Amino acid sequence: MKIPVIGFGAGSHAKVILEILLEGKQYKPIGFLDSDPNLHGTSIQNIPVLGGDDLAASLKEKGIYHFFIGVGGAEDPTIRIRLFLSAQNLELSPIQVRHPSCIISKSASIEDGAVIMAGVVVNACAQIGSNVILNTNSTIEHDCIIGHHVHIAPGAILSGGVCVGDRSHIGANASIRQNIHIGNNVIIGIGAVVVNDVPDNRVVVGNPAKTIKNRSKK
Repeated sequence: MKIPVIGFGAGSHAKVILEILLEGKQYKPIGFLDSDPNLHGTSIQNIPVLGGDDLAASLKEKGIYHFFIGVGGAEDPTIRIRLFLSAQNLELSPIQVRHPSCIISKSASIEDGAVIMAGVVVNACAQIGSNVILNTNSTIEHDCIIGHHVHIAPGAILSGGVCVGDRSHIGANASIRQNIHIGNNVIIGIGAVVVNDVPDNRVVVGNPAKTIKNRSKK
């Protein structure tokens, strides 16, 4: 029997997660909650948007104990983090979402709430935090450590031993040299080639990647 699960957020990212879940055998998507009233009463592939986040408090009464976050957040994970923590405060449990084509080493560790898209590779002894998005065809090599609420965008390559701090975003097709340390709340631009450590609260772009501005501390 499939486990009922609710999605928080009903945007484009939710569509991708929904397709993965519908193809799987473990979870049954019941619906979505979204703060946008214009989405209430609509559906995604016949799965309804039931209403706003205020309905979350009654989910357990309906036998729904598990959730996923349907918000990508791109370079700013603030909404995704808020939804994730709010659901946990209601004693709901985040699920892992794994596309069947992803390749995950048996020695890798992945926390609940992670979303792993098509074509992702996670190699030996890598550690993936909670509420992380590993987007399409990204590569996480051996011994990488990925913090919480991180988004690794499509096609990004993290060589062995790379560490990425909480709330950071690695842009599409970026490449990170082995053993590099990326701080908290960092944005690595699209296609950047990172050959030096990046401190907290930076935005870096280019080849080789250089800081173009600082970010507000989170």
